[in-house]
Amino acid sequence: MIILFIIGIALSFILLFYNGGYKTANVYLGLFLFFLTFLTFSHYLYIFSNSVSELSILLSIPINSTLYIIGPFAFLYVRSILTYKNDFKKSDLTHFIIFGIIFFGRLPFNFSSWELKEEMAKQFINNSWLELSNSKFNLFLDIKTNYLVKGIHVLFYIIAIWIMIYKAKIRNTSELKGNSQVLIIKRWSIFFTTVFTFSAICLHFIIYFFISIPERSKFQQQGEILFSLVFLLSMTLILGLISFPQILYGIPIGKFGWLKRNDETIENKNEITDENNTDKEDGTITKLHEKHLQNIRMKLEDWVEKTGFLREDITLNNLSSEIEIPLYHLTYYFNQVNDEKFIDWRNNLRVDYAINLMKNELGIKKTLEAIGNESGFRSYSVFRQAFKRRTGTVPKEFI
Repeated sequence: MIILFIIGIALSFILLFYNGGYKTANVYLGLFLFFLTFLTFSHYLYIFSNSVSELSILLSIPINSTLYIIGPFAFLYVRSILTYKNDFKKSDLTHFIIFGIIFFGRLPFNFSSWELKEEMAKQFINNSWLELSNSKFNLFLDIKTNYLVKGIHVLFYIIAIWIMIYKAKIRNTSELKGNSQVLIIKRWSIFFTTVFTFSAICLHFIIYFFISIPERSKFQQQGEILFSLVFLLSMTLILGLISFPQILYGIPIGKFGWLKRNDETIENKNEITDENNTDKEDGTITKLHEKHLQNIRMKLEDWVEKTGFLREDITLNNLSSEIEIPLYHLTYYFNQVNDEKFIDWRNNLRVDYAINLMKNELGIKKTLEAIGNESGFRSYSVFRQAFKRRTGTVPKEFI
């Protein structure tokens, strides 16, 4: 569980602070992962720790109410990768009303004396946590009611997310064939929600055993199995995120997306062209942050100015390392934003360089093979093919 905690927290911070892709959705995902990891680890300690000091520290932190924001963040995340609604509006604050109530109801206890927290920690250890229902643990809800409301709250959001996925899938099924990124995001949203659903099922069983089994030893036996399942599910989610970094972009909206520009639900087209979107001439909107796009463009221009494309061994992997841009960001940039594969873009630069050599006095005395080699091509045949694709004619005819 400690391993899960470290990996989950580290990955959530990466999503929150070090990702330049589809930022708004990644923030939702990072917050979801952070609170889910933190909450799982803290409840694990509540059940299995026999240290009064550890439990007293946990009781000093307002962790209990954070379960009420896991569902909303999951909902906002899935909504942001399936629709154009990627910004946080004032109306979205309604998702956090219950969290606010429980959070402020818990604050008086959090600021209470250390002795009171130690006394409560001892009750947890000594199999008498059910007696805490009559304590001032929370001003508004006793422990049993609080955990029941948590279960209902999470269940509500899981149902809402599945309904959203179902509607998105039904509405534009025919468009899914046109773009692999759309298929990746569609499958990821289903995968993400499935893992979240099974984690919630384990949570409901934990809640059931918590409020129905007074003996801590019996509860630990059941809890060990359930937390093992939660651990596996959380690691599955983390590995899925690491294995398919394309999900950090969201889907292109418009030409290939699940939402058309002329959709009747869009009252104002300006609503979908904010700083997180890049409008292209064909109506496609990509979900890379504009500042990050500009950063990629500037680094590529600088790299071209240094004639890095002339090296025979240059690949997209090498380029990624040299300009310090993640490989999957560059792949997405060339395929979705630049509308040109990296190899074609590189070869076109080489052909343009070769043309300048041909027009230069120093290039007149060189053979076509020498010009091709100097321009970065391994062989004349490859140079000839790239040249014809770029200019419509072969080098000899061009000269």
